[in-house]
Amino acid sequence: MGIELDASEVKTEKPEKSGELETWNEVADGAEPETAPEAAAPEPEPEPEPETEPESEPAPPTQQPEQPAAQLPKFLASAERARAKVRNLQVKEKNLLDQANEIRGKIDAAYTELGRLVAESPDLMAPAPTVKISPKNAGWAKAPISVLKLSSVIETALTKHNGFETVGDLAAYHENNGNLSGLERITEAREKRISEALMEFIASQK
Repeated sequence: MGIELDASEVKTEKPEKSGELETWNEVADGAEPETAPEAAAPEPEPEPEPETEPESEPAPPTQQPEQPAAQLPKFLASAERARAKVRNLQVKEKNLLDQANEIRGKIDAAYTELGRLVAESPDLMAPAPTVKISPKNAGWAKAPISVLKLSSVIETALTKHNGFETVGDLAAYHENNGNLSGLERITEAREKRISEALMEFIASQK
């Protein structure tokens, strides 16, 4: 007689590593083992587009040098402008010389007038208070009143010849018009003639 076992009494223990055993059992039973899904392959990075160089602008056409015949009008115009400048300078120089001659004539007329005044009025030769003779002369001297009259007459001749009120106005006129050389000549002649006249009068009083 065999021993009968109740199926409910038979206990089976599960293996601790159920994952490995179950997989082995499934393989043993003919089932295909489950494989871990493969990691998705990284998508290829898009290749950078090659940089295209900006299209260079076409070079401007080189200017051909002008032919001598084409340059001739320019040279002629430049020469005409230069001639005009020379003519203007010549006119200015002539005006300055005319003014200087006019002033010299008026100074001479002033001396003539002074001689007439002295001849007609001997009292003009009476002694006068001490006056400064010349801006360039640091000394002081006794001068007759006729010297003051002389200076006044010459100052008038110098300034009134062209409608000027003072010597400063005359100087400003020449300076503003660039006539420095003319102004120097005028000033030189003025100082020389006044100085000579003063010395003559002083000598006559000694």
